[in-house]
Amino acid sequence: MASGLMGKPQSGDTASRSWTPPKNCDKSVGTLFKEFIHFYNVQFDWRTEAISIRSACRQKPGDNLPLHVIVHDDGKKSEVGPSIEDPFDETKNLGVGMHATSLARLREELVRAADFSTKGASLVELLEPWAPPESPEQISEPVKGE
Repeated sequence: MASGLMGKPQSGDTASRSWTPPKNCDKSVGTLFKEFIHFYNVQFDWRTEAISIRSACRQKPGDNLPLHVIVHDDGKKSEVGPSIEDPFDETKNLGVGMHATSLARLREELVRAADFSTKGASLVELLEPWAPPESPEQISEPVKGE
């Protein structure tokens, strides 16, 4: 199914067989990644906007895309989860697998990535495996070797 997304090349047209960036695109991959993190951390409204690769523009979730309501552990608080449209089926919300904890972790990771970006950290540092402390006591414990 994915192979048909770029369209079929015309007879003798080798240029349409592979994707090439626009000629006026002079941003590095690192810059694009930083802008991606900034967009989803600061600009994107997770409550009212949908991620839609198919439409390639900012918009509210389509009428065919079901909203996913996340109920928190206390059973009282709820919020609309991310609306992520399946590019092959506009009636499927890929965000339905999220729960309160995973949504909180997503937000934490976006903040962490933005923090790394502002510090000028390398991609290697950002991608280093990390897990949040499991208890408040672990937060105050000094790291060995300090």
